[in-house]
Amino acid sequence: MAVITMPTDLVVGGCTVGQARFDMVEQSDSNGNIATRLLAPPRWTFALQSRAVQSFAEAGKWEALVYGLRGRVNHLAVYDPGRTEPAGTLRGSPVLNAAVLAGATSMELVGGTIGTMLAGDWLQIGTGLGTSQTVKVIADAVSNPATSNAFTWDNGGAFTWDNGGAFTWTNNGTVTLTFEPPLRAGYPLGTPVAWDRPLVYCKAQQGNPQASYVPGYLGQGGYALDLIEQFA
Repeated sequence: MAVITMPTDLVVGGCTVGQARFDMVEQSDSNGNIATRLLAPPRWTFALQSRAVQSFAEAGKWEALVYGLRGRVNHLAVYDPGRTEPAGTLRGSPVLNAAVLAGATSMELVGGTIGTMLAGDWLQIGTGLGTSQTVKVIADAVSNPATSNAFTWDNGGAFTWDNGGAFTWTNNGTVTLTFEPPLRAGYPLGTPVAWDRPLVYCKAQQGNPQASYVPGYLGQGGYALDLIEQFA
């Protein structure tokens, strides 16, 4: 079993992102009361489609994915092609500022460029298949402090650093985020949190990929992947 990563230059014709729920629901016939209990953790789903007609070079990248998955054997590390980075301004290299436990729906980050995170932004906590989880921010948040006074230059002229060493911009601002779904596992202080194309590890739900050729066009398309998150 191998992990294939979705290329950053893959030409995507369409993408649908969803969440598969595994809840146990009981309903009373007499009074209509409903009781819902979590049966298994929810999983992200992705439905990716190529363009109907694309060049053979573009089609080749799709073929590397759909055939490289070997049906439902290998994993695909997929990102949301419509949200490759946060709509908020937080950047840099954020890490957890405190340990988080399984079941947590909030975390505090430190080490990133001071800024904002907006509802809908993706974040990947940790790295790797089975040792990371990708979540969605569900409430806007602003870092504390909201602005940085770590370095101020107000001379109006050119700034020259001639010490011979590296000049490092230090930033100790923190931001507290709420997210969904709850964490499946805990993560220690200092765990890296990725905002640039956060990855979700998935497997195909169907094992028979195919493509189409449109007469009169040099190229082919019609590739599609219906994916569901797999934890291991």
